[in-house]
Amino acid sequence: MDFDRFGRSVGRKLLFKDPVIGRQLLLCPLVGPRYFEFEFVRSCIPNVPESCLDISSPYLFSTYLASQNPSAKISIQNPDVRDAEFTSRIAKLLDLKNLHSTSDNVENLSSSAARYQCAWSISVFEHIDGDCDDSKAIRLVYESLRPGGTLAVTVPVDRVFRNEYRQSDAYGTQPKVGDGTYFYQRFYDLEALKNRLWDPIGVMPEKVEWFGENEAGIFARHEEQRLNDRIRFTVSYPEIMARHYSRFDAWQAMPGMGICGFLIRKP
Repeated sequence: MDFDRFGRSVGRKLLFKDPVIGRQLLLCPLVGPRYFEFEFVRSCIPNVPESCLDISSPYLFSTYLASQNPSAKISIQNPDVRDAEFTSRIAKLLDLKNLHSTSDNVENLSSSAARYQCAWSISVFEHIDGDCDDSKAIRLVYESLRPGGTLAVTVPVDRVFRNEYRQSDAYGTQPKVGDGTYFYQRFYDLEALKNRLWDPIGVMPEKVEWFGENEAGIFARHEEQRLNDRIRFTVSYPEIMARHYSRFDAWQAMPGMGICGFLIRKP
């Protein structure tokens, strides 16, 4: 809830500088599972963060971290140009000089080897497809870490691995496929996590946590409600997360869809 309170406080600050952003943050600072994901990633970051890399995560997380740690230098790489510009605008409005957002692709990290103390990516790798897929992307992020550096990642999971396609390109990064739809995201099962995200790095996570729906089907119903009735539904997210979602001890214990968070440390 620290992030919820922070988002609403930023909304109040920006209400007159930028009424659209201000109202958005006052009404819905965090979307759904971010209540788990933000706290998980924060628990993985060093107490005194220095050089940090954010791969396209929701803007509020790095905004929070930059405001709480003025000495930290946070670089955001986000190929969604509109989202990168939006984050830059908020950083400027809040005078966060230690937060820098660009529309670079993750492939540009190849020239930044062993540079960062820590990196994180909140619900991003599941959206990466094409020439640079999720396996290649996570290797590049891992290689950008210094020895001893940490990488914190969250991705959606389900009982069976699957890909999701939608009628429009949500982030402006995907080509149209044969049936006229666009790749949107993948849901990992335990085998896919290992084969696509852990094995390509060659280092197993030292910390893994699970968070998801208490009853199979709730996540999908909530997503449909969010898309069809945005404001009236999303203002209820804190209550929804508390009532209908829980932490689980293992993937096998989850009844349906949810989130996996994992921490990998570079030797």
